Order: sequence, then C-alpha cells, then structure tokens
Amino acid sequence: MIQKTRESLVKLNLSDPKYRVDPWSEFTRLRQKGSVIRIKMPMIGKVWAVTTYQGVSAFLKDHDQFVRDPSNAGRTSLIPYQWLLPRSLFSFANNMLGADGLKHRRLRSLVDRAFLARNIDSLESRIDQIARRQLSSASQVMIAEGKVDLLHQFALPFPLTVICELLGLPVSDRPKFINWFKPFSTVNSVFGVLKIAKGIKQLSKYLQNQIRLARQHSGSGLIQDLVDVENEVDPLSDQELLAMVFLLLAAGHETTVHLICNAILVLLENQNLRHQLANDESLLSPLVDEVLRYCTPVQITKPRYVAKDTVFERVNLNKGELVIGLLASANYDPARFDDPCVFDLQRQRNQHLAFGMGPHICLGMRLAKLECMSAIKALLDNWPDPIPAFELSQADWSKRLGMRSLKSLVISSS
Repeated sequence: MIQKTRESLVKLNLSDPKYRVDPWSEFTRLRQKGSVIRIKMPMIGKVWAVTTYQGVSAFLKDHDQFVRDPSNAGRTSLIPYQWLLPRSLFSFANNMLGADGLKHRRLRSLVDRAFLARNIDSLESRIDQIARRQLSSASQVMIAEGKVDLLHQFALPFPLTVICELLGLPVSDRPKFINWFKPFSTVNSVFGVLKIAKGIKQLSKYLQNQIRLARQHSGSGLIQDLVDVENEVDPLSDQELLAMVFLLLAAGHETTVHLICNAILVLLENQNLRHQLANDESLLSPLVDEVLRYCTPVQITKPRYVAKDTVFERVNLNKGELVIGLLASANYDPARFDDPCVFDLQRQRNQHLAFGMGPHICLGMRLAKLECMSAIKALLDNWPDPIPAFELSQADWSKRLGMRSLKSLVISSS
C-alpha cells in the first residue's frame, strides 16, 4: 500500500540537548513513524527523511533517481537567501559532492588517482608519529594546568596537521587554518555564514596561491598530484581545482576531529574497553568501526533531489523534492544490527553507513580510520586511564545541525 505524500510533519530537532544525550530513543521513534517521513529542517525547510538501514542504503546507491545537482531535478538552488553569501563560498561549494553522473565520475576519478599515488596505508607510521607529537604537546598543558581539553589541544590540531602535510601545505600555516575553520563548526543558519565571510575570503586567496605554485611545479603533496594527474588526463579549471582542494582540506580534518573525540568519550565511559585495547592492538580497527556505527559524527546525508516522480519505500515522491538519509538512524536499525543501542566491540559484519555508500562514498574513510586508531594508541600509551573533568552524563555537546560533536573534552590529572 502506497502512503500519502502530504502527511503531517514529524518533529525532529537534531540540536536538542535531549537528543544528544539519548539519540537512540529519538531514532526508534522516527523509524516507527515510517521508512520515509516528512520533516522540517533549519536552512532547508521541508524534506523527506529516510530512517531505516535498508531505505538509506537504497537511497545512497540510487544515483539516477536521487541527485545532488538541483538542475538535474528541475530546481535552482537548495539555499535560501543565497545572494547574501560570500562569492568565495560558492567557489568552494562547486565540488564533486554537488555533481552527478559523468561530471561526478570525472572529478572523482581524478582525485582517486591522486590519492592512489599517495598510498594512504603507507602513511600509518607517519600518522602515528604526528599523533604522538601532538599528544606530547597536550601533555605539557596537562602538566602546567592540571587538565587539558583534548578536543582543542589534540583532536583538532592532529588531523589538521596530517591533511596539511598530505596536501603539501606548510605546517607553519596551521594556526591560520584553525582560525579560518573554527567558525564553521558554529554555523546553523544562512545568516551565520556571514560571520565566516572574512575567513572564507582569506582561505580562498591562500589556496589559489598554493595552486599557482603547483602549476609552476614548485608544490608538493596532493595539490601537486592533482595538477600532475589532470595534466595527464583531463584538465581541471582553476575553480574546479580550488573547490577540490578546499573539499579535501575541510572534509579531511573536521569530521575526523569529532570521530576522535567521540571515540575518546566512549573509552572514558568504559574502563574494560581501555584495558582490552591495551592488551590487544588488533581491536583498534573494530573499535573505530563500532564508534562510527554507535556515535557517527555525521548524522545525516547531504540533501539530494528527486530527479523524477517516483515511489520509494512505498511513498510517493515528486520531482524536485528534497530527501536526506538519516545515517545514525540506519546505524541503530535493529533489522540490521543486533542490540544496536549497545556498544559491542565484538560486533560481526559491522557494515555501518557512517561513510555513506554508492558513488559518493567518503573518499577519506581509510585516512579517517587510520587517524582515529593512531589517536587512540597515543592517548592510551600516555594515559591508560584518563580521568574526565566532567560528569560523563553531561558531556559538552554542540548544537551543530546534523553533527554529533563535542565542544570540549577535558580530562584532568587527578
């Protein structure tokens, strides 16, 4: 039986503090409402939300029916009041995440080739080294102050250093990136974007200069690799290359920051897990996968457009309507995972959807996992039993839409 397309809106507030503490109950409620439900989101408006593992998987894999480029669904733009936004932001936004079909495959193939040239797995020892060095700096803060915020002193600068090095950007520029990117984590409205306009403009100029150096063959890292690959295969426009580099820089560190913090929070809550990891390093990989399932930083997919009138999961969808996949809800679906609300280090066939699925699956998933594993190793080597400086039931969750992320993560020396 096909459901009606204009049923009443289901209330969903992913910024509610109650949701941050107990997301499992909220997503259970949503799945009980249906596999595809109608909700209203800040900045976007009314959208269809897919709630189940089966539904989200099918949604992510169907790149013909659900498209990222609004023009492929008879729409113009997703963002209201876009005339208020800085032009530099649109230059960055014109990346492969917003492309479909041949255009997406072209851009994705170029960056895939560049990533292959880097061989991410071969960077493991270097990533371990950077993690240990950054944690050493955090330890100095602990010694001086008796406590340290692992988010700002460790989880934030560590992956930022890694991606800067991978891209071939000078590590000495790291403070600039922290200042430019920090406001991004607080943006929850179109008008909030105006607060980061200056940083966006400065970042754009900086990256354009780095691209010029690469085109003169005086650069290094992934930026140089991208220029070399596109010279061999298919030239990228300056705007395409700028958007690609920004995507790698932004996506290459921000979600990893929150993945590391969420993993540390899980370890703070479970002494047995810490001791298991101390005795068996092979458990690091399944631990990170279970963190990705249990408290994935990215809770929802980017919106996609319905390319043509269709029936999906027994619901009528009209051309041009917006659909999102609730990744976190899918990862708690009892139809796919036994005891989904329990953190299970021994979970078998943990095929979570934290990195997505299909043609837009996360490019940096292997790098993110390696960084998280390195962060946990460094942390437990230094502090086998870290002491939280806050009540674990009152973690400092941010209100960022669609992200399960902390604003701080303070541990103390006693």
